[in-house]
Amino acid sequence: MANPYIWTDNAMEVGIADANPDIVNECLMHLKYEIGNKILIENIPTIANNSSDANNDIDISSGWCLDSTKTIKINILESITKQLDDIFAPGTNQGGLDADTKAVDTWYHVFLIAKEDGTSDVLFSTSSTNPTMPTDYIYKRRIGSIKTDGNGDIIPFIQDGDKFWWSTLVRDVNTNATTSSRTLYTISVPPVKCYADIFVYTDAAANRVSLVTSPLQPDVAPTDVCHNVFSTTPSGVKYFGEYHTSNILAVNSQIGFRSTHNGNCRIFTMGWTDTRGKN
Repeated sequence: MANPYIWTDNAMEVGIADANPDIVNECLMHLKYEIGNKILIENIPTIANNSSDANNDIDISSGWCLDSTKTIKINILESITKQLDDIFAPGTNQGGLDADTKAVDTWYHVFLIAKEDGTSDVLFSTSSTNPTMPTDYIYKRRIGSIKTDGNGDIIPFIQDGDKFWWSTLVRDVNTNATTSSRTLYTISVPPVKCYADIFVYTDAAANRVSLVTSPLQPDVAPTDVCHNVFSTTPSGVKYFGEYHTSNILAVNSQIGFRSTHNGNCRIFTMGWTDTRGKN
């Protein structure tokens, strides 16, 4: 049977001209799927490199989402800017670190945080689940992740909803692949549950098939009927195999690769998909 309901966050669209918008919004906030307790409607703030100090600062848009327990609404009324190179202080253009100092080659997770009275802010932490919370802040929700490079500068990125892309493609793997068992390679995606967006290139001294997998999948040998990368050398001419996917579930920033023959393997990371706590 067709669904008779139309989901909307605009009371006027369904003819409720006299509805109290605060009540409508509160009702919408508590709407959830019946299966898996997934959030139906949220406007999760997005993050971006700050244009004035891109090496150190992150801009966070306005928006709202439920906290990590999916019970309390955290609302960012206006866009704010937080500094990764300074310890947390409330408000825009203030420090955002939960502890220590900014480190090189390090992933930081971006959290919305809130007090009991609804006061909200943004915090950076190397922990994806347990940031060191500032005094009186008790609610949190991770909304994304950023990384510093070898100089400690925030690496430029682009966000569109749950999708994140590096501004410059990253070559994470350039090696001879092993054949006897799967090798786990660390790639440039955050160490949280996310789907890697990658390009894989292989070459071969003979017909070669390879298999790119999630570490959660079983390690199986690639075959002619079970592979996702193929390279060949007809008449002695070497042809590269190419494979693009955005659906490999990375675990602790790693994916798996296995091949039937030794040969060069190059893996480039374009970005990742992060559901940001929605499930």
